[in-house]
Amino acid sequence: MKFRNLYWIIVCGLSLLLIKSLLTEDVNKNNLTYYFGTFNSLNRHDSRGRSTSYNLYLNEHEKSFKISASFWECFDYGNFDLRVEPGDSLTVGVSSNDGPIRRGSVSTLDSRWHSFYDFECKNTPVNLGKKNISITCVLIILILTIIFIKMKKTPNVL
Repeated sequence: MKFRNLYWIIVCGLSLLLIKSLLTEDVNKNNLTYYFGTFNSLNRHDSRGRSTSYNLYLNEHEKSFKISASFWECFDYGNFDLRVEPGDSLTVGVSSNDGPIRRGSVSTLDSRWHSFYDFECKNTPVNLGKKNISITCVLIILILTIIFIKMKKTPNVL
């Protein structure tokens, strides 16, 4: 009985993740929320693996803008560090639905003279993630269903 409940909880959770990943759209410049302000600081965070994320702060906004570790390769940190000084005007485009799990990460980052974020680069991992999550969820659901059916057919011998 306990396995049956656990089975349904896992299947429902995986199904929701599968649906969410299938409904995730490509990042589109028309669907971004744009914020304007002057540069304050950029904090770099290196995690245990090889991933790096950044928090961008603008003087006019209390909250930071997250450059996700999943998309750090899309960010031209070297040029940003060389060209942008505190007080420079920046435009930040934030996506509200840029992956099956993450929300609200930076999708464009521009100054008057340069773009520091490769917008098209962001859609590649989003699409790859949707595909990988979908295949993984379907396989896990199939395996759990086969195990569940076999357990149902096997009599309990205790």
